[in-house]
Amino acid sequence: MAGCTYIAPVSVAPNMDVVSSYGEKLPGSYLLYVEGDQFAQMVEATGYACAAHAYPVDAGTAFRNSTVQTIQQLVDSVQVVEQPVSASELAAQGKMGMIIVDAQSLQARFVVLRGFGSATADANVDMAATISVDGRNGRLFGTTVEGSGNAQSDAGVMCGGAATALGEATQTAMNKLIGEMGDRLSNSTRLREAASPGAK
Repeated sequence: MAGCTYIAPVSVAPNMDVVSSYGEKLPGSYLLYVEGDQFAQMVEATGYACAAHAYPVDAGTAFRNSTVQTIQQLVDSVQVVEQPVSASELAAQGKMGMIIVDAQSLQARFVVLRGFGSATADANVDMAATISVDGRNGRLFGTTVEGSGNAQSDAGVMCGGAATALGEATQTAMNKLIGEMGDRLSNSTRLREAASPGAK
């Protein structure tokens, strides 16, 4: 029997629980560019169970929207742009800096665990991304962040339930990654010093 394609559902999952050491948002007005194209993968089961089926995971759009919503909660003023801009353009627009978030890798996998009269899909997802902030006079901040997620779901008679497990594991990994990203951005001493009134 020919295999089916089951798309893993990935919803927007901003992280609104970022813990900041500061009582106020990161001051200043910034541009934000988010690239999520690397967060896509065609997944196959590990082992023979459900191996005939394909499971596309595409978290790019959800990642972009989740990142924007999270950073908007942490920075005074954020304008989303379609492409990064130069330092001279930052100055012309009166912006403090250019925030660039770039998806690096998504590794998704699942195995089907057979039980008495049932089958459970166990999915694991690892994600990595970079975030940097370029000011008018050069790089102010840069780091790599990661997130991992695990989820289980009834695989179903035709293995479609594995897509649910993959989607939930992806959302968990994405939420953790974005939370770590937000934590480092919000708590960056260098960024806050650069945004202080006396900084040039």
